[in-house]
Amino acid sequence: MFGATHIIVGAAIGAFCPNFWLAGLLGLLSHATLDAIPHEDYDFDHPSMPTLVARGAFDFGTGLALAALVFTLSPDKTNIAVGATFGALPDIIDIGFIYGPLHTNIFFTRIHQNIHWFLQNKKWRPNFAVSFSLQVTLIVAALAAWFFFKH
Repeated sequence: MFGATHIIVGAAIGAFCPNFWLAGLLGLLSHATLDAIPHEDYDFDHPSMPTLVARGAFDFGTGLALAALVFTLSPDKTNIAVGATFGALPDIIDIGFIYGPLHTNIFFTRIHQNIHWFLQNKKWRPNFAVSFSLQVTLIVAALAAWFFFKH
């Protein structure tokens, strides 16, 4: 899934949590749940590094902007921030350890990548347009749930 999807779903979940411990746990579990849905990510293997950086910046920037909106308009600021952070944490760790100066194959990153590789080898994998539509729908649903039930 895109980083924006993980950030927004995590933030919306955090808004519904009674404490930041549960917001962090459910944010992290939401990442695994979203990654379990067959999806197509943007291709990390083929684009040039500037293209990859631009895609990642737009993706995470969009997620952070929408999360900032939820954060600004909600009284549950801590839980929203924790839910959003933990929702995106596996991808943040991957970026730092796979593409950053700390390149190593740590245990957590290996688990996260195995979830992706396992799902990528399944018979049904949607094309990019279907996957993008699914993720936009998840973002809209998360924002709608927050707006109608917590705002």
